[in-house]
Amino acid sequence: MLRAIIENGNPRQRTWATQTLSLSERLRGRREVLSRLVLATPTGQKRRTIYDARNGFDLPGVLIRTEGDPPSGDPAVDEAYDGAGATYDLYLDIFERSSLDDRGIRLDATVHY
Repeated sequence: MLRAIIENGNPRQRTWATQTLSLSERLRGRREVLSRLVLATPTGQKRRTIYDARNGFDLPGVLIRTEGDPPSGDPAVDEAYDGAGATYDLYLDIFERSSLDDRGIRLDATVHY
């Protein structure tokens, strides 16, 4: 869809689509590298990290909250933290899996993108 906008959109749309496509490709490349570096944790333990992109494009952003930290006071950070916990619980309770990969992978989230 982005490529179609780049080819057929007005100048503003083309700029937006080009920037989005470029960012998407960068993120996919980082994901491949990061996935090789992720270490598993023992089963049955949550491990959540919440970052703040501070309305920018550099991901994952500034680390704001990790597992066991008290609420940050930023509703977006705390909601992401709780949502990651609910995701972990869903996989454990319904699918009997330790996190998404069943090896305790850390659940990362970025807010304020």
